[in-house]
Amino acid sequence: MHKQFLQMLLCLTGLAFGQNAFAQQPEYIVLEHDINQVEDLPQRIRIGNDLFVQDGGEQYLVQTDGLLDWPIKEVIAVDDLDGDGWNDAIIASHSGGASCCGTKYWLVSKREDQFFTVHTHEDFYGDSLEVITRGGERSLSVTVSDRSLRLFRFEDGVLQHLSTSQNAGLRPALLEVNAFELEQDRKPVSRSMDLDDDKALDSLDCSYWERWGTLMCEVQSSVHGSVKTGLGCDRIGVLTSSTNGLNDLVCNRFTVLRFDGDEYNQIN
Repeated sequence: MHKQFLQMLLCLTGLAFGQNAFAQQPEYIVLEHDINQVEDLPQRIRIGNDLFVQDGGEQYLVQTDGLLDWPIKEVIAVDDLDGDGWNDAIIASHSGGASCCGTKYWLVSKREDQFFTVHTHEDFYGDSLEVITRGGERSLSVTVSDRSLRLFRFEDGVLQHLSTSQNAGLRPALLEVNAFELEQDRKPVSRSMDLDDDKALDSLDCSYWERWGTLMCEVQSSVHGSVKTGLGCDRIGVLTSSTNGLNDLVCNRFTVLRFDGDEYNQIN
């Protein structure tokens, strides 16, 4: 009798803790607001898209003041990030402007029926995000360019910033210019070396892009003339390798730029 009671208790406990895992999961979607049909709907983006959750046969708008500031949104990951049985969603948002700005991330979670929360952090932005599972626990890895790696965890309804690691690795260069060198007086700089293997000095000319705090550079070649790089870089350097008769360049820490006969293009 005692054994049967324990078995029944274990069964009921399993049902209580596991019921969410078997329930219908919320579906996270973004929908564009058609301003040609209806304008100025309450709590809606006028140009861009809004986040909705399809749950229990109903569709709910999920909105915060922060989300309203980011018109372009995309669901990039759906997973049970806190182990409560309900799937959560990672939203990538963009301003929609040309060359601006980075990707801001948001975490949306179903806490109860008709109860949804939105979470972010001042450092929850970057160039890419990956959900990592280690030892049964999920964490979020956010890469910022090739400079830093930020780890987050969602637990008990809180988005926790675990750590930030700075990248100490980089491609070695024969010659380089760094943005911090120009930050003080904003004056252009020119560094000379033979870049096209004709024994004549060429130059790497860089100016400070004040809006973004990066470098804009071009190569002045005695063979190919003025060759633009087309990228804003914190660091730009000359590599030992060459393509089409002109030395390859490195932008920031690892990104290689190669000459295509007309201009430099990013290859990785």
